Amino acid sequence: MSITVSPTVTTTYTVNVTDVTTCSSSAVVTVNVSTCTGINEQVAYNVNVYPNPTTGVLNITLTSELTKNSTLEIYDAIGKLIVTEVLSNELNTFNLSNLSNGINTFKVLNNANMVKLGKLIKQ
Repeated sequence: MSITVSPTVTTTYTVNVTDVTTCSSSAVVTVNVSTCTGINEQVAYNVNVYPNPTTGVLNITLTSELTKNSTLEIYDAIGKLIVTEVLSNELNTFNLSNLSNGINTFKVLNNANMVKLGKLIKQ
């Protein structure tokens, strides 16, 4: 997989507009481009979320280094945070049977840094 970004450096654009009555205006927009760092660190973490789809019970396994300061966040289809749980063991089990059926988004965070992002289907 390859991702191409253009421009490749931070660039400032100025747009000038003049109408037929010589009324004019301008706007300045800066497109900030920063090098993506930390992907290798995030990929190195072994986080498993299963079963997916789930009917209620959800398991999350972490590497031992993630068992300190890790959390699970689950968001509904419109982006509302609906579950926050602490992940303090290498195997964490949660009962999500009270969630509505559908597709949710989950994040596993460690020290507020995302280490896994994905879709979770509740049946």
